[in-house]
Amino acid sequence: MSTGPQIARRRALIAEGRVLVGSILGGPPGSGALRRYAAGAERFQDGVPLRLPRVVFHCPALIRAFEPVGAKDSRLGHRLALALRVAEATPRGAALTHPAGAGLVPTLFRLAVIVLAEAVLLPLRLVLGRLVLGRRR
Repeated sequence: MSTGPQIARRRALIAEGRVLVGSILGGPPGSGALRRYAAGAERFQDGVPLRLPRVVFHCPALIRAFEPVGAKDSRLGHRLALALRVAEATPRGAALTHPAGAGLVPTLFRLAVIVLAEAVLLPLRLVLGRLVLGRRR
């Protein structure tokens, strides 16, 4: 493979990481996190960038609406798992996933918000996940 396609693939993986890691962190990830995401996708997965809907590049939080429900071997699911591992390795991500000194009430509130968001997004995920990202190539 020549250098041109490798560079284009790496840039596409970094753009994908900006969406996926950014959706977890709630803001733009740092360049180190993006490099780790792209390297992980190349080393531990197939390294082929996902074909994400254009709208998620403008609003990464919308990626949750496109995740297929019940897809046991979804490429997006594997990439989101990678993005979560990368996000947790950042100071901001560690504070989000493992809050220091959080009491029982704030923790239960956060869980309730997550459950509510998932319930609201479920109908969208059932439709959009299969239409947009659930397609086989």
